[in-house]
Amino acid sequence: MDLNRTSLIQKIIAKGIVLTPFEAIQLKYLSRKGILNDLINAERSQDPYKAIEEANGPISPFMVQFIAGKAEEESPDEYRHYDYAYRSMFGQDEDSSKRGYMGLMLITQLRLIKAEFQSCFSNKTNKSLLDFDSYSYYHEDIKTFTQTLETLAEIFRYFIQDIDNILTLNYYLSQIVELEDFVSLKLLRMWLSKPKSNYEEDFKYLNGAYLCCNQKMIQLILDKNHQSYVRSLERCVGKLPMDFTQESLRYVQTTINETITIGSK
Repeated sequence: MDLNRTSLIQKIIAKGIVLTPFEAIQLKYLSRKGILNDLINAERSQDPYKAIEEANGPISPFMVQFIAGKAEEESPDEYRHYDYAYRSMFGQDEDSSKRGYMGLMLITQLRLIKAEFQSCFSNKTNKSLLDFDSYSYYHEDIKTFTQTLETLAEIFRYFIQDIDNILTLNYYLSQIVELEDFVSLKLLRMWLSKPKSNYEEDFKYLNGAYLCCNQKMIQLILDKNHQSYVRSLERCVGKLPMDFTQESLRYVQTTINETITIGSK
């Protein structure tokens, strides 16, 4: 069990101990994951492994809110800052999933265009793949491969900005949220999942997802977004540490690169 979690659960078990604002936010997250009661049972038990096996679900949301409310009463400003970051983080993750699914739709559309283009070889078409057009279910209109790819690139730009914001908030919250719990990162990995069809290898150099997920493009997006988002965050939560911009950017870059690497396998 994580030492920070152990300390938190021990405080919850003990009577009359008020959590800090940060611990209250961590409590909300553990409750959100549905493992809070499991951790409490494990901490109380002489046999933690058996307790985990017999876990009976999450603690009441009302009780979580009550405990968090006590922390808010003790340090209202600090709690408000952490709570703002926590709610914003999951709110943006939920919103960004829409862009993620849009991207998947466009990637599928690009693959369909490539398959249709390949079938036209026997007809000796004079068009190149970039100029080849087909009906786009995303646009609900006839679009060329290039036009569809441009739409994907635009969605990718906003998608990476969302992920940058989400991860920056998680860094502010001492990375309490496990990366596997972010829908946006799951969808980014799905963008890069290899199709089962063979024609993809024939046109690998025009794979829409891989064209977007290159280091130069990602870095360009982060260079334009990260610093301005940190400034906006500082206006909401107060002054941040001197090295916050640089260190949070490093965390974002590492996480995105690792996500892309996993998705590409």
